[in-house]
Amino acid sequence: MFLSDADIVKYLESGIIKVFPQFQHSDLRQCDLRVHLSNEIYELSETDIVIDLRDEKLSESVIRDTLYRKVSFNESADGRIGYVLSPNKSVIASTVESFVLPNNMFILLDGRSTLARLGITIHISASIIDSLNLQKPKRITLEIFNLGKHKIMLYNTMPIGMVLFGVLSSDSVSKPSEHYTGEQVLPNLKYIRDNGIL
Repeated sequence: MFLSDADIVKYLESGIIKVFPQFQHSDLRQCDLRVHLSNEIYELSETDIVIDLRDEKLSESVIRDTLYRKVSFNESADGRIGYVLSPNKSVIASTVESFVLPNNMFILLDGRSTLARLGITIHISASIIDSLNLQKPKRITLEIFNLGKHKIMLYNTMPIGMVLFGVLSSDSVSKPSEHYTGEQVLPNLKYIRDNGIL
């Protein structure tokens, strides 16, 4: 079951669902809540490195410093501040909003139809957001890809997608994954290796 707009408001106002910063009613739709792009963007660099997640030489520092490059929003010629995403390019980003959910809920991330019509996707298969019940607010990581033919301007706080709130048939009994912290958006190789997730 997914929550309706009325139930989303009830869950938020009662504190069953926590969202930071506080949600705006203008971001609420029939069955989802709009989320926005934060100012943290990482480009995937073009290198000759063969990425083998089992390779101990592929360290967190290689991921952080070689495979990805943190970029800033730049001022364009007409004075707008943003990031230009070229065709066939992808970036890792995150939402402004962070969430905490109870054990019987998860989030389903979806894109915006307006951006989709321009060729922009915001997740590459990773649409189910769970492990939000660690009592530590967690942002949603976005894998943004430009499938279109034109350069697209991304900017801080732009509406980037929407989240639906799903309710499980009972409380989850599995231990929440700490694969990614609330602020981590790049691949967490240490967790993958330590827990044999390959």
